[in-house]
Amino acid sequence: DFILKYFVDSGPYWAPTRHVFAQRYDGTGTEVWNSPTVITDQGGITAWTQIFSFVSDGNNGFFIGWHEDRDGDQKANIYVQHIDEFGNPIFAANGIEVCIAPNRNHFEPKIAFSEDSGNLYVFWNEMNGNQDLRGIYGQKISPTGDLMWEQSGAIFSEISNNIKQIINTKVIGEDAVCFYESFEFGNSMDASINAFRINISGDFVWENETIQLCSVASEKVHPVAGNLSNNQWIVAWEDSRNETRDIYAQNIQIDGNLGVTANEHIYGDIDDNGEVQAFDASMVLQYVVGILSDWEDWQIWAADVDGDENIMAFDASLILQYSVGLITEFPVETERMEFLDTDVSYRIENKKLIFSSKEGILSMELTTDFQIRNFSTSMLNAVKNNKIAMASSTPVIGDFLTISLENKKAKIIEFTVNNGNSQSLNILNDIDFLAFDQVLGNYPNPFNPKTSIRLNIVNNNTKVSVQIFNVKGELINSIYNGFLNNGIHNIEWNGFDKENNNVSSGVYFYKIKMGNTNSTGKMLMLK
Repeated sequence: DFILKYFVDSGPYWAPTRHVFAQRYDGTGTEVWNSPTVITDQGGITAWTQIFSFVSDGNNGFFIGWHEDRDGDQKANIYVQHIDEFGNPIFAANGIEVCIAPNRNHFEPKIAFSEDSGNLYVFWNEMNGNQDLRGIYGQKISPTGDLMWEQSGAIFSEISNNIKQIINTKVIGEDAVCFYESFEFGNSMDASINAFRINISGDFVWENETIQLCSVASEKVHPVAGNLSNNQWIVAWEDSRNETRDIYAQNIQIDGNLGVTANEHIYGDIDDNGEVQAFDASMVLQYVVGILSDWEDWQIWAADVDGDENIMAFDASLILQYSVGLITEFPVETERMEFLDTDVSYRIENKKLIFSSKEGILSMELTTDFQIRNFSTSMLNAVKNNKIAMASSTPVIGDFLTISLENKKAKIIEFTVNNGNSQSLNILNDIDFLAFDQVLGNYPNPFNPKTSIRLNIVNNNTKVSVQIFNVKGELINSIYNGFLNNGIHNIEWNGFDKENNNVSSGVYFYKIKMGNTNSTGKMLMLK
């Protein structure tokens, strides 16, 4: 699926009333949410071009940031919003204001989300009323939308006639890095390019606080900062230093050093003994649950062997696979990574929650609302309080985790299988169900000649339709259209189209509507 943000303008083009919306679409281009989500309808956004900063929340939702003048006082304010995967606003309607400072302008926020801490970082250009003095301010926002620094924001560069313009902001672990231009050469055209890194407390990390990536006095146009890759960021820009514009780029290491440096560490070797071993995988699992926390930057780099910029139990599985020779290089080194969602079922027996897989799993991590005291698993694991992470070098089939339930009601706040999407689960003793209508995948996949699509239905008499599409988005067959009651249901597709002809080998998509829930999935027919 993908999410689109867009403006809806009314009134004259030079002074429109501009509202902002978002909608989620599936792989066929069909709207997923029942109606577009309102980002802001306050009408304080000007006609000037503003590219809203827009980042994933790591769980199929997103954060978005912008500036607008809602109260008509000719001063711009910064707002941010968090929309979950279902299109619901997490913060207050129309966003929360991140900086309360009268008689100032706050322009062009750049946001970055740390999945490690759950905090959102916001940096913006702070300006006086005349907009001839500029600086860089920032704010940290908690998962519940609380402002964690001063109400007016943290000052990273106070406003002055040395104009500064933010390029972008990125995260590494719980830290944030801000890239910006500094017009320090006495004119409005020539600028240097700089960066600073701050920790979760808002303190500068690098010894010199700010690092200059380019000190040449020249006009720099369309600068962009890339994501963290191979332990570095790269900033690129158009540069007029040679009269005609050329393209330049500069890298900066996570320690603030510039240029290519010999990496003395290797992927997967977390304890730095020169080998990738099962103990390294154990260290990753301990980091995931919080037993280990004070890692060096290079350890975070070495542990992210799938290259998704997150440390997960799946990284531990890849390290185990490498240590026993099942793989000879990590996905981060090949830049090839396949998402490995798989089937997982749950049942309650004798006050025990039992997880099982028919296809086999490589890793899982889960967080509960109760302390995990009694459990059993054959997988390498680490547990702390209410969180457990586990991994294996080969797929584990059948029952793979049993947790004793001490309360009549319990909740799995979040669980992630392999490197797939996280989910949640409510549990009542002697009842096996998921807390929401959900497609549990199809099995087998790949398949020949038929496959079953599993659905979990929460409420009785739920309207359900199941359609099959090809890669061109053409409807191949409608295999179910009716009502289902609470429980797990299998809808079989026999590989026939609506004309009752066998379909050819290839990729197909199922599109399923269950009440107000829409879902799509990919299937592969092999002959």
